[in-house]
Amino acid sequence: MSEAQMKHRKSILGKILTVFGDIKVYKWPMFVVYAPRGYAVRGADYREAMSAARPGDLLLRGYVDYLDGYFIPGFFSHAGTYVGELTAKDLADAEGIDAEALFEPGPQMVVHAKAEGVLCEDLLDFCRTDRMAILRLPDIVQADGPVESRIPVSQFTPEEERVFARLKAGEGVPREEIVPLIVERAISRIGTPYDFQFDFANFDSLCCSEFSYWCMKCCTGCLGLAPRTKRVLGIKKSMLEPDSMVDSGMEVVWASKSAKSNLASRGIDVQ
Repeated sequence: MSEAQMKHRKSILGKILTVFGDIKVYKWPMFVVYAPRGYAVRGADYREAMSAARPGDLLLRGYVDYLDGYFIPGFFSHAGTYVGELTAKDLADAEGIDAEALFEPGPQMVVHAKAEGVLCEDLLDFCRTDRMAILRLPDIVQADGPVESRIPVSQFTPEEERVFARLKAGEGVPREEIVPLIVERAISRIGTPYDFQFDFANFDSLCCSEFSYWCMKCCTGCLGLAPRTKRVLGIKKSMLEPDSMVDSGMEVVWASKSAKSNLASRGIDVQ
């Protein structure tokens, strides 16, 4: 066999092995999936996100080629609340029925609702996605009009009620006073069941955006965050999809490289 033929055979073999290296095999249907690329959020994005995230931030993410992305409208399909460090002592503040099973301590933790329920997850694991953004409350949260809450005040803690009353009276409240309330409320719901009905009028169970919305309930009236009637799979639902949070009164402080062009098309420039 000539040298040219050997090179040709090696090149064909290399291509075949490359394809095989991108095939995933599962025990359940679909048994074989061809995935020639990994997640679009890469290592450099991880490091930036770790540096940018602050407790109380809202984290959004989205995937390419995942089935739920075809059913959840928008560029981002999932939301979580960044709480920072969690220790074993914080488990005592979790009130959900399955809190212990879904609680995980760590230095940089995200609390969010998945099919298993409201759980905490390391920020690095949350970053395993195709696009991601971090949203933050403004330095001073203040209403530019009437303030109402779609969540009953009976769901508020006394501290949340006081902040809500100040905002309703037209007072500006510093972000630093609201963030501890968001974090405390997020931890309290660890172990809460997932809301498969996407019922934004009942908070005994929570889907992802419903959870983050509930944690920020004392100030959502100032941010333009409220469920709206949407048509999903031909059915009208009152819901707050994760993607609509980008267009709220929160600031997009960081985005993965894979998300910046979409945000720019919406008039949001993220450095």
